[in-house]
Amino acid sequence: MRDLFVVKQFATKDDFSRLWIEILKNRQDIEKIKETMATKDDVRLILSTIDNFVKKTQDCEKGEIDLNPIGNFWKDR
Repeated sequence: MRDLFVVKQFATKDDFSRLWIEILKNRQDIEKIKETMATKDDVRLILSTIDNFVKKTQDCEKGEIDLNPIGNFWKDR
C-alpha cells in the first residue's frame, strides 16, 4: 500500500543542463577568487611590513625626543 504513495521523479535533460550551467558558473567564480584572494602568507607579509614601519617611525620619534635635550645642551654652549 505504501508504494502507491511514492512519487518517482526523474531528472530531465533540462535539469542536467541547468545543473551543468551552475557548475560552470561556480567554477568561474572559484577561479576568480583564487586569482584575487590573499593567502595567509600575503597577509602575514603585509602585517609584518606595517609593524616594521610603525616600529621605525616610533624609533625615529623617540630619537627626536631623546636627542633634542642633548642638541639644546650643546647649542647653548
